[in-house]
Amino acid sequence: MIQLVDISKDFGPQHLFSNVSWHVDRFPRTGLVGSNGAGKSTLLKILTGNVEPDSGRVVIPSSDSIGYLAQEIGELDGDTALQCVLLGRRDLLEFEARIRALESTVAHTEGELRDSAIVQLGEVQVQFEHQGGYTLESRAKEIMAGLGFAQSDFERHPREFSGGWRMRLLLAQLLLTSPDLLLLDEPTNHLDLYALKWLETFLGEYPGTVVLIAHDRAFLNRSVQAIAALEDGKLRLYPGNYDAYVATRELEREQLDKQSRVQAKKVAETQAFIERFRSKATKAKQVQSRVKALEKLDSVEIRATERGIEFSLPPAARTGHVVVSLEGVRKAYDDLVVYESLDFRAYRGERIALVGPNGAGKSTLLKVLADATPFEGARHLGEHVEVGYFAQHQVESLNFENTVIQEMLEHNQGHTLNVVRGLLGAFRFSGEAVDKPIKLLSGGEKNRLALARLLLGSPNFLLMDEPTNHLDIASRAALERALSGFKGCLVFISHDRHFINHLATKILHVEHQRVMDYPGTFDEYEARRAVEKAAADEEAVSESGPREGVRKAKRRTLAEARKRRRDATSKLRAEVAAHEARIEAIETGLSELDQELARPSTYSDPARAKGLAQTRTRLAAELEPLMERWSEAQSELDQLDALFDEEEREADGAGD
Repeated sequence: MIQLVDISKDFGPQHLFSNVSWHVDRFPRTGLVGSNGAGKSTLLKILTGNVEPDSGRVVIPSSDSIGYLAQEIGELDGDTALQCVLLGRRDLLEFEARIRALESTVAHTEGELRDSAIVQLGEVQVQFEHQGGYTLESRAKEIMAGLGFAQSDFERHPREFSGGWRMRLLLAQLLLTSPDLLLLDEPTNHLDLYALKWLETFLGEYPGTVVLIAHDRAFLNRSVQAIAALEDGKLRLYPGNYDAYVATRELEREQLDKQSRVQAKKVAETQAFIERFRSKATKAKQVQSRVKALEKLDSVEIRATERGIEFSLPPAARTGHVVVSLEGVRKAYDDLVVYESLDFRAYRGERIALVGPNGAGKSTLLKVLADATPFEGARHLGEHVEVGYFAQHQVESLNFENTVIQEMLEHNQGHTLNVVRGLLGAFRFSGEAVDKPIKLLSGGEKNRLALARLLLGSPNFLLMDEPTNHLDIASRAALERALSGFKGCLVFISHDRHFINHLATKILHVEHQRVMDYPGTFDEYEARRAVEKAAADEEAVSESGPREGVRKAKRRTLAEARKRRRDATSKLRAEVAAHEARIEAIETGLSELDQELARPSTYSDPARAKGLAQTRTRLAAELEPLMERWSEAQSELDQLDALFDEEEREADGAGD
C-alpha cells in the first residue's frame, strides 16, 4: 500500500507540513483531521499522485487502485444518472459490450467462426461473472438509493441535478468502483442525515482502505478506526475513533501543562539563585553552571491547537416569552405546495433543530420565520425581538472592498476591539488574516466571516441554515459552546449530529408539509422515531404488489411532477447555464492573458502589453459580479430541485 516517506510541502509562502511519514494501510479506515488550511486536502492529493511533495518520497505500488472524491464537482458523463454511476466500472461495461458482440457472432455465423466465438464467449462470461458484472447494475442502484436517489431519478440526465446531487452522483460512481484505496475529501458536505447513516454502514463494510476528511464528529466516530492529525506541520496517528483521539489529546495537554509548571518553577528557582549569588566569587562556578543549564533548557510549549478556541456571544436584549408565532401559513413554489395551514410557535430559551429529508422544506421554514420569502398567513414577532438570519447566500451582503476587520468594525455595536478580534479568531481569522481584503477570501472564508458578522450584531432570535458548513471541528465546537449559552431563541438546520445533539433542546421533524415536535436531544428523537416506525410497520398490511390501476396512477403522478419541475426550473436552469458558459469563457481568457503577460517578449511592444493588461483588468472586474449572480441563481435552483426531488420521491413511493 501507499507510503509517504519524509515528505514536505509549501503552498506559496505558506508552510503546510514537513517530514511527514505514513504507512497508509496501517488502519483500514482513517480520519484525517486538522484545522482549516492545515494541508489536509493537499495531503490527500499527494496520496493520489496528482500533487508532488517538495521533498521526500511517495511510494505507490502499481498494483493498487486509488479512488479520489474531491470537494469540487467534476465532469459527469452519461445520458442518465444510472449510466453516469455505472461508468465508474468502464471495464465491466466494455466486458458487457464484448459479450453482446460475441453473442451476435454466435447467432449469425456458422462453422469455425461460430465455434471460436462460443469458446471466447464462455471465457468472457466467466471473467465477467467473477468480477461482479452481472450484479453491477443492482449494486449501482443500491448505492444510489442509499445516497438518497429515488428510482425516478435513475433515468434523469445528470445535468438536471443540482450541485449537491451531482456530488452524490460522483460519490456513488466512486463507491461502485471499489478501489483498493478510497480517498474522500469531505464526503458529508452534501449529504442529509439519512444518506450519512447509510454511508457510515457502507464504509464499515468496505473491503479496502479508506482515508477521509470530515468535520462531522459523529460521522468520524462511527466510520473510522484511527485518526491522523495534521497539526503544526506534523502528522501523528492515534488509534481509535475521534472521541478516543480527543481523550488522548486531553491527556497529552494535561501532561504538557504539568511539565510546563514544573519547568517554570525550576527556571524561577534557578534565576533566583543566579541573581542572589551572581556577585559572590565563591559561588561563581555554581552560578555559571546554572546559567549554562538555563541556556540548554528546551522550553515546554503548549501549541495554539492545544489551547482550543473559546468565545462568547455578545449580550443580547431579553425577549418576551413568545419569540415568534406562525398562524395558517401557506407556502408554495408554483404548483409545489411546501406548507399548508402551518401553525408554529417558538419561545425564549429554546434551541430548535429542524431535521428531515432534503427538499422537505426546512430552509423554506427558516425563510418564513425570517420573513425572507413571500408567504400566505400570519407571522408575529414577540416583544423586543431582533432577528439574525444566516444562510449560505449571506456572503452577498459583504462589502468586498473592505478588509475582514473593517467589515466587522463597520457592523460593530459598541463592543470592544478584543471582543471583535476574539469572535474573528473563533472563525479562524487571526494575525494578518484580519487585514486580508474580502475579495481575496475563498468561498468558505466569506461564509465564516458572514457568520461572525451576524453574531456580532447581538440578535436575540437566531435563524441559522447550516452554520457549521466551512467550519473545522474546533470552530464547530467553539460555536456549539457559545450557542449553548445563548439566552435568546435559536432555530437552526444542520446535518452534524454531534452539533445537533449537544445544542438542541427540541427537534422539529419536517416532512410532508408538516412539522412534528420532539422535545429533547437528537438521540432521544431518533429513539422515538424508531419506536414510531416499528409500530407503523406492525400495523402495515402487506400487499403482493400494486394493482395495474395504481401503477398507472403512480406513473401519471411522476410524469406530472417532472413536468412541474421543467416548467418551474427551465428558465432558471438556462440562466445558470448561460452564466457558467460566460464564466468559463472569462476564465479561459484570463488564463490565456496571464500566459501572454508572463512572456518577456510581450513587453517588447509596450502598447500591446498595456492593452493586454487593461483587457485582463476588465475581464477580472466582470467575473466577480458574474460569479455572484451565478451563485444566487444556482442556490435558488438547488432549492427548487431539492423540493421537486422530494415530491418525486413521494410520488415514486405512492401505492407501494
